[in-house]
Amino acid sequence: MSSSKSKKIPSLSFIAGKDEIPSWEELQVIEKRRRGILLRTEEPFWKILSYWDGTCLNILVRDPLFWITVVLYAAIRFAARLGAMPAYVAEIDSKEIGVIGGFLSFFLVFFVVQSNNRFS
Repeated sequence: MSSSKSKKIPSLSFIAGKDEIPSWEELQVIEKRRRGILLRTEEPFWKILSYWDGTCLNILVRDPLFWITVVLYAAIRFAARLGAMPAYVAEIDSKEIGVIGGFLSFFLVFFVVQSNNRFS
């Protein structure tokens, strides 16, 4: 069983609709990893946040779209601080931005609820 620890965690591509069916050994490795993640739910919240395996952090760090969005946001904020924004952007009232933020928050909550309902 010690050789399974040195193995790379198998891909879950069979879940995504591909015809690959994992071997029994791969299923055992997946199940052992899943049970390890499940046992973490009993730990304190701050400790759960410190885990890397079994979270979306590993995917986010490697996602170029995430980093493009962060850099774009930082560049716009930096330009706004320097006053280098176009005149029509400077004319936007903070109340209008608050309304946009409210709609964004509503749609974000709606999206999360719909995503969670897929697994129910």
